[in-house]
Amino acid sequence: MGADNIAVEVDIWNAWFAAFATWDATINFWLTATFAVIVATHTLSHSITPSLRRLLATLYIAFCVYTLLRGTSLYLLGVQLSSEMMSQGVRFSPATALTNFLSNVAIILIFVGGSIGASRFILTTSKSAQQEGEHHA
Repeated sequence: MGADNIAVEVDIWNAWFAAFATWDATINFWLTATFAVIVATHTLSHSITPSLRRLLATLYIAFCVYTLLRGTSLYLLGVQLSSEMMSQGVRFSPATALTNFLSNVAIILIFVGGSIGASRFILTTSKSAQQEGEHHA
């Protein structure tokens, strides 16, 4: 293996880790935004108007779609880089491959469940708070 191949391999590894670091930052931002939306919706549940509730839900869903598109782009880049690494003779251990697969499945489940749950929370919390307020009035 020549020095050129080693340099290419190092560049590919660096790009691969940069793609995963970007994905981690993206999913962390999504998670922070999700909790912020939940807290804001809960805190304002008695004063949020139906139109503001729909706007908040629409913006949150648009943000989730953006996050999904960005994640898909980064995933495809990771697949392309992994393929390139394998063509250079780099192999992943079975344990690494299994861990990557399981972490991908877990994050998809967390993302889908969290997005649906937060969207439902936005749309239903205000309704239940309004109904509760009507019963106390």
